[in-house]
Amino acid sequence: MIIRYLSTFYLKNKIIYLFESIDGKRDTMIKILEIIGFVLIGGTIYSYLGMIGNDLRWPVFWSCAAGVLAIIIYRKWMRKKLEKTNS
Repeated sequence: MIIRYLSTFYLKNKIIYLFESIDGKRDTMIKILEIIGFVLIGGTIYSYLGMIGNDLRWPVFWSCAAGVLAIIIYRKWMRKKLEKTNS
């Protein structure tokens, strides 16, 4: 992958990896979840700011927010599961 990190200009000697999992393996599932999460966050922002006056504003906002929350909870659950198997 050509773009492996977000930016090191402001964070000296610290690289923020975009698609890096906990154990260092580049899992396809993590990549897919992050991309879906970014799209859902974008949908949440767009529905809040760009859909003013539209009837679908709040259903889109809350469904995108619930999707992001579900991804966060799933990744936290997987992280705990991985820590239990490694311990």
